[in-house]
Amino acid sequence: MPLQALPTEIQSQIFSHLIVSYGPSPIHSVLRTCRQLYQVALPLSVQIFRNTAPLSASGGPCSKARNTQFLHYILVSKPELAKYIETLIFGIFSSSDCEDEHEASIPVDVSIYEQRIKSMLGAATFRDYKPECSRWIADLRRGSTDAQVALILLTCPNVKSLCFEEPEGAQNVLFLLRLSRTLSSSARPTKIPVSNLREVYGEATHKNFGYKMGSQEVSALLALPSLRSYEIALAGSRREPEKALASLPSRFSSIEELTLYRSYVSGSVINSLISACKHLRSFVFTRGLYGLPEPYMQARDIMEAILPHAATLENLHLNLDDDWYQKGPPQRLYMGTELRRMVALKKLRIGMRALTGMLDAHPHGTHGAEVLYEIDGAPRLTECLPENLEHLVIHGCGRNILDQAHELLRVIQNEGRFSHLECIHFLFNHENIDPSEVQLRPGIPKPRLLVVFQDDRSRVFDSGPPHPMEDEGRSARTIVSRIYSADYRELWLGRRGGFSMALWQPPASKDGAIYDNPFVGRFEEFFMAS
Repeated sequence: MPLQALPTEIQSQIFSHLIVSYGPSPIHSVLRTCRQLYQVALPLSVQIFRNTAPLSASGGPCSKARNTQFLHYILVSKPELAKYIETLIFGIFSSSDCEDEHEASIPVDVSIYEQRIKSMLGAATFRDYKPECSRWIADLRRGSTDAQVALILLTCPNVKSLCFEEPEGAQNVLFLLRLSRTLSSSARPTKIPVSNLREVYGEATHKNFGYKMGSQEVSALLALPSLRSYEIALAGSRREPEKALASLPSRFSSIEELTLYRSYVSGSVINSLISACKHLRSFVFTRGLYGLPEPYMQARDIMEAILPHAATLENLHLNLDDDWYQKGPPQRLYMGTELRRMVALKKLRIGMRALTGMLDAHPHGTHGAEVLYEIDGAPRLTECLPENLEHLVIHGCGRNILDQAHELLRVIQNEGRFSHLECIHFLFNHENIDPSEVQLRPGIPKPRLLVVFQDDRSRVFDSGPPHPMEDEGRSARTIVSRIYSADYRELWLGRRGGFSMALWQPPASKDGAIYDNPFVGRFEEFFMAS
């Protein structure tokens, strides 16, 4: 059956697979085929709007010209398409960017912009916030990218996903976000901007300094009643952010999934972020940005922050990077028995040190400091694991955990505890142990057991390679970037917990099988790039 003869719904489903968030989208080729397929593909062709620096640049300001062209398209040429836009991806936008001679030459009908703002906000709201709206219109007149991004957000009522590089001032976007929060709690019947926004991703503009967690947009985004997922790559902590976030109300945010990849923040920042959430369901953290001067948070800081969410938190993924030295009182280097109180927790991925207080190898960056390989008073696995766990991954393992691992398997088999566990993964530091020393057998069909032996490169890979990623003319600060490496990010998410060689031991097996390193090809190439 020819494509044109298929029902419109099936054609749309087929074309939806052509939508990509980076590079030229194949969906635009469909627009040039025939009138029938043009009508089907047109709404899909605007589903994602991307305005970033070239993929080869790994960051930079968004284009004023592209913003202007897009605004003309959805305000004048084809306003009926604005409702189909679901994802917005921006490079750096700013409140104070200067006029560019080429881009300033693009004709802009500011009266259309003003009319749109009045129409979308309503006459009463426009009047109540006239100083802010007047400033917004003035900024649009002079070509501020911050003002343009704010208008795009206002014009596209069904945007669900927003990705951006850390802005250099965002007074108009901030006004729109705060206005959305205010109107949501108002009894006045009015249209609420960005009321369908569900997920936000922010990325630092410099891989060494990190996303400023005290930025005003962080607090404004946390307050959006529609937001459910908030992720920051390369978050950094300073004293000012601690003060700014400490003033946030407790449990006022609707965010359910909070993710900080390759970040370096203090315990007070983590506590402020998590305390702001009403019902946190997922918290993911991987360490990065080494060498920042502020005190780094410890496992105990996270435990204290998540405990109020014991009835809702289902997924906890922590990689505090045991390969690097962590300062602080020994009793704060592990979670503690309070972890058992996380009754809703189903998936736990955590390091041996954060769980049991034991360290496998001498970490980097000690500078002569004393290293504790075992901390007195730290709990055993059977003492701290929640009973309702379904998936357990422990990385950074060494010989010290073998006794506790055997004990856990015996308890599961003989006492019927942890009956919901479906799989357990032990990720051993390959260079410090012989695989023949690890003789773990579950003894029963469930849980499924996987024993992995990782080298140091695989462990670094798990937290997101710290070196810039370069591949096929593309550049990104980190593989976790949703802006510049979205496709490799998905592969990375699927390959975390990989190995240099693995010993797989199904219940009926007596001898394990050795597998080769799966990190080959392009991953190996850009992982080594610097």
